[in-house]
Amino acid sequence: MKIRIIREAVNLDVLEEAKEDDIVAKYNVGVDDGIEPLINLFAFSKLISWLHGGGLKLSSRMTPGQMIAQGKEYASGPQGSESKRNKRIKFLPWMAKMLVGGSNIRQVIDAADLFEKFSPQLKQRNLGAYKSPDEVVDAYKKEVVAPRVAKARKKRGKSEPMMDDENRDIVYEDDNLFVVRPLTTEASCHYGRKTKWCISQDSNSYFQEYTQSGLTFYFIKDDRRKNEDRFYKVAIQVGLREGEPNIEGYWDRYDNPETSAPLPISELAGAYLGKEAQQIISKILEHANKYPPDQGTFGRLAELETEIFNSDWDNDIVGFNGQAEQYDELAHMNIEATARFRVNIDLFKDLDEDAKDKLSEFWEDNKEEEMGEELMEIISYHDDYFDSYVDFDDVFEIGLNNNLNFMIGEDQIQVDISLPYQTVHDREQAEAYMNDVIRNYDEDEIENLSEKINEVINKYMAREVNPGSRERIQSIAEKIWSLNSGFKFMEAIYDKEDEEVWVSQKEPYVVPVKIPVYNKEVKGTAANAAVDKAVRVFIDRFQREFSYDFKSAVEGAMEKIDRQAREFAQKQVTMYFKLKPSLANVGKIPVGTSINVGTFGISHIRQNKADRVTPAIRLGINTVLRNTDSEKDILFAMEYVNFLDKYLPEIYEAAMKTVNVDRVQKRVNELFMNLVQGPLAFPQEVSENKRRIKIKIKR
Repeated sequence: MKIRIIREAVNLDVLEEAKEDDIVAKYNVGVDDGIEPLINLFAFSKLISWLHGGGLKLSSRMTPGQMIAQGKEYASGPQGSESKRNKRIKFLPWMAKMLVGGSNIRQVIDAADLFEKFSPQLKQRNLGAYKSPDEVVDAYKKEVVAPRVAKARKKRGKSEPMMDDENRDIVYEDDNLFVVRPLTTEASCHYGRKTKWCISQDSNSYFQEYTQSGLTFYFIKDDRRKNEDRFYKVAIQVGLREGEPNIEGYWDRYDNPETSAPLPISELAGAYLGKEAQQIISKILEHANKYPPDQGTFGRLAELETEIFNSDWDNDIVGFNGQAEQYDELAHMNIEATARFRVNIDLFKDLDEDAKDKLSEFWEDNKEEEMGEELMEIISYHDDYFDSYVDFDDVFEIGLNNNLNFMIGEDQIQVDISLPYQTVHDREQAEAYMNDVIRNYDEDEIENLSEKINEVINKYMAREVNPGSRERIQSIAEKIWSLNSGFKFMEAIYDKEDEEVWVSQKEPYVVPVKIPVYNKEVKGTAANAAVDKAVRVFIDRFQREFSYDFKSAVEGAMEKIDRQAREFAQKQVTMYFKLKPSLANVGKIPVGTSINVGTFGISHIRQNKADRVTPAIRLGINTVLRNTDSEKDILFAMEYVNFLDKYLPEIYEAAMKTVNVDRVQKRVNELFMNLVQGPLAFPQEVSENKRRIKIKIKR
């Protein structure tokens, strides 16, 4: 018995496959034998997709056999379309016949859908008896729709005098559909009869509550449907988003029993024929834009309160709290704003314990004196905000990397600004206030405040840590011209405002790797954007893969050459003078020294600027001397700068020996080909409104 059942299943499967194969053979589908096919591949792919419920995506580039095989795989998968295929396979010969007769695939599929759904209500229940898709549609309209519509119209005609223009707006009406917007609770109950909607139940308060909070509803009555159909009546929920009407979803006749929220409006498309849903939604939006929902003052403030609670107005610096209240008909909102940011204090870095203790004592002793006054003045220049601030500790908290009872962390000042609450009486006032706070504490302003805080702290506290450093920097600054005249590869610049000396290469070192360019002419905004995006990805990948390697190579070479030079000098001095200079700092790089890897930009790759800068990898070594550094560190840094100036070519030569330039060049070419050259072989085919999409179907 078990074996026989398996055989029957196999035979059934073969028989059903033969149905599709019969169509292919009978109508020459996809056969290249010089005979014009009676059914093209595109139409055949749509037939096979419909056969499996419409979820199967096929390409007209596939062969008929591939389409059938793909359908079989789909039917046996988790989609569970096997039963739908078994029911629909009998319609396939008629559908193929209609296509050969001149009907288009859309007409044929729509007719088959209608017959499948409404055949129990049709006089002729054999699809083969219909000579065209139009005959199926006509029979549906005459035998199914017409009786229902006539009955629905008769009922509505009797009850409509109960309503007038003060109670509702009729938005749309055709032979099948009736769309109305109720304006009163009475109208909502009248047009919402035989539904589960709370806004349509007798003596409800929900309709008024929802409409006063910025919602409105549009009811759709489908005269073709029976009362128990979930789409017999549908309520479209419309709210406001940024002041504009926004369709938030729909409620079916049963009030969406599986969820407490409206369902996505996109799901409604399948409930109606053709473009009916699109047409209805268009009419609803047109009406809603002309007569938008009215939230009222409290409704708008309540909406804003939700936004504030969800942190929609917060950023990394500024945060808000807000509470909307209403007494009788008067509404207002209390808004509190806070600004919090941390400032890295250069002076606090790399301190020994004695220096930490000195700064800690100085901070406690002077925070209420001139230093504290200047700091408070920096952050409280918005006079309207700081009438109530008197306590320094309410604003500033310091965190030194020692064991003091400070909670912030290492090397930082945290600034906490709590602005006095503001009372506003409508949303416009509230938004104006919050935008004002956000503007006054944006990233540029915080950067400006941080620089000023650093300046003040350095002004008052630097001498406590490094009393001789300023004098040493001043001494170097006075000798800048003499230094530069002696430098071959380096150049020193004095920053008088910050009291810093910057030493950098006169010219960067160019790595011997050729960067490809993309100089093809590209037309169209979208095409140019596609090229820029691809080039940007290439640049990012390059930086991630190679920047660290170049830095490491140069750093290693600096240590190597330094060690070789010092050991050679020690040998020479020992040989002639029998003295052994210290090698304590051999291979050590000063704190203020950095290695920069300068790459290239989009304009360099695309060669679309007048200067046509050749893309290249440029390396540079920079050293900065600050008055916050110890005097010892400043002296060592200057010694190291002299070393760099003497051995710079040897350093880069040694660095490049540790870098496999050929491998880098090969990898750069590969990245460019994979990320730019290949994908953008035909960028002119990308336009504003047309996009090539390649669909891959797994087998």
